Amino acid sequence: MAVTPMLEQYLSIKKDNPGAILFFRLGDFYEMFNDDALIGSKELELTLTSRDAGKDNRVPMCGVPYHAASSYIGRLVEKGYKVAICEQVEDPREAKGLVKREVVRVVTPGTFAEGSAFEGQNGYIACIYVGKEAYGFAFADISTGEFFTTQIEGANCAGILADELYRITPLEIITAPRQTAWLKESGIFDRLPGIYRDETAERFFQYDNARNELLEQFGVVSLEGFGCSEWPLAITASGALLSYLRETQKHAIPQILKLSSYQTSKYMYLDSSTRRNLEL
Repeated sequence: MAVTPMLEQYLSIKKDNPGAILFFRLGDFYEMFNDDALIGSKELELTLTSRDAGKDNRVPMCGVPYHAASSYIGRLVEKGYKVAICEQVEDPREAKGLVKREVVRVVTPGTFAEGSAFEGQNGYIACIYVGKEAYGFAFADISTGEFFTTQIEGANCAGILADELYRITPLEIITAPRQTAWLKESGIFDRLPGIYRDETAERFFQYDNARNELLEQFGVVSLEGFGCSEWPLAITASGALLSYLRETQKHAIPQILKLSSYQTSKYMYLDSSTRRNLEL
């Protein structure tokens, strides 16, 4: 079906951002089209209209003012949606033809640092990497720059990981695509059934890539000073999480200045049932 040049641009950008609601900048508004418009109008209680798509065709449309977008984005991510923000990246007065647009940020529950969509909760986003009877686990808060990692090993490592997740209650969990199904079937997520989960590129979970990501972030040549140099799974989870943050934010994450390693075995451990009974 032939469409207008603007909608052709929209569809091309939308194709590159599957699974995200695309906020497409048009003048003073972010517009949503097609299925995104249907979702947006329902979840945000917006008026659903339509726009000319060419050759007597029309597509569903709704929009929000750009100056109020943060509150609308917050409402969507609170409901478990991912939002891709697409901006005009050249001056319309200097554009030759259609104004160039591109996604400048992808907002998820664990990367939304503005407003109070999750008031009263921490802002942690976590990452899990599975090894042989062991897990690499990392979590961060991009609003504060906190960044933690550990490697959980032993016969009860799955139970300890499940309790760590319950303890920090992250807003989002990142996994490697080839490990997602196994993690789901393992029951690790059972205590947090409504948690938002996403996958990121397998290349982020390659050890060398993950390690180099951490070295570059902290401007060092070794991870010995961070206490995790002998934890390959923790390094993989930490580097993959940092790569995911860079990919979604479309820039470096300067507020993360250090990586804090910890061992779950050094603390008196309270499982999730005990924590609930103690109201912790």
